[in-house]
Amino acid sequence: MTEYGDKFLSTIAKHWKEPEQDHSYIKTLKFVYAIGTDRTEPLLELLPIFSKVMLMKHIRMLQRTRFDVELTKVTMSPDQTPAPAAHAPKRRSAKPAQPQP
Repeated sequence: MTEYGDKFLSTIAKHWKEPEQDHSYIKTLKFVYAIGTDRTEPLLELLPIFSKVMLMKHIRMLQRTRFDVELTKVTMSPDQTPAPAAHAPKRRSAKPAQPQP
């Protein structure tokens, strides 16, 4: 198994029960990067340059380790955006309290 595969298995073991001893299922995993937007341009034209570079770097790393990777755009409409919170808690001021006379 590759170094990345071993690291992946040890990471998931910390969060879930110990994976099965037969690691053949790992070959069936697929990583999906799904990015939601309401814009119509192609996905890679929407991303800032550094986001695009890092995304492509991670995709290539996963592909080199023989994982299936998919990049997809999820079309969002304006009515699908989450509504703002009805009541946001007030933030406390960072300045110290004034001494009282």
